[in-house]
Amino acid sequence: MILVYTGNGKGKTSACLGQVVRALGRGLRVAFAQFMKEDGCAGEQRMLARLLGEDFLAGGRGFFRREEDRPLHRSAAEATLADGLTVYGVRSVRQLIAHLQGTERMEPAAPWEAE
Repeated sequence: MILVYTGNGKGKTSACLGQVVRALGRGLRVAFAQFMKEDGCAGEQRMLARLLGEDFLAGGRGFFRREEDRPLHRSAAEATLADGLTVYGVRSVRQLIAHLQGTERMEPAAPWEAE
């Protein structure tokens, strides 16, 4: 199962942490990635690193505030991913579900170059 939380405002990390606790309590393997927070900048990161080890990934350049910084943030987020994963530019949950079900084919996103 893959859960992706996006959007403005608060609550995404808290919702994810709740799902992590539930899954670990059922003996499931969990991987957790944060793409908007620099490694070591948030309290939950220490706990996740202890619980998940190499299955916890944090990277990025902090919070995204200026449109002209988008390529730098995108590159930092992509660099957070483990080797062997493919990045897709998903525009909606429906598009993602259709791709996972095999009814809509998506091409991997082209990597952004930092300027």
